[in-house]
Amino acid sequence: MRKTVLAPGFADSRAEGVPHVVIADGVVTHHADHDRVLLSGAGAPGETVAEQVTELFLMLDALLSDIDGSIDDVVTTRYHVLAEQLDRETQADVDAVRAEFFEYPHYPASTMVGVADLLGDEMLVEVEIEAVIPRETRADADDAADAESDEETADATEIRDRREPLTTVLTREGESLTVEDARAREGLDDRIEIEFETVEESDDQ
Repeated sequence: MRKTVLAPGFADSRAEGVPHVVIADGVVTHHADHDRVLLSGAGAPGETVAEQVTELFLMLDALLSDIDGSIDDVVTTRYHVLAEQLDRETQADVDAVRAEFFEYPHYPASTMVGVADLLGDEMLVEVEIEAVIPRETRADADDAADAESDEETADATEIRDRREPLTTVLTREGESLTVEDARAREGLDDRIEIEFETVEESDDQ
């Protein structure tokens, strides 16, 4: 199986002798007819859970676009909400945000749970996301249909036009930094991407 690591970890590790956390922002596994994208739980700036989810989805939209996908390719979302913030009102607010980004029939499966704490004083919610991106180029008919649909819904989806690159990260200490500044502080290249292959051995000898 071949896989690509997206933005290897740059934050300080708390383990002695380990300079950086041994994780990535995401991993893409490459298959014959699709790429599977698994994104680490992430937080974003915002005063409320809904605001933080909005910023996360804007970041997600940009990230998936960068790897030839779209937010329509999302199949699963998992929300870890601070227990003190989790109630029906918060759920309704998050539902309203989701309605801005996901259209039928591209609704992802979803789980929302309450948690006791999150790393980062400003984090109210952490979201894990999985997406499946078709490997083959979409058919011309699909492209034409998508283009027509985009024109018809452009005014109604103003929030999605705010697409911005992944620019902000929240450190363990709750400090909000740009990715560029965070990586500069750690002496890392923002464009780092690691790709490697493993060969599956056959049982037939």
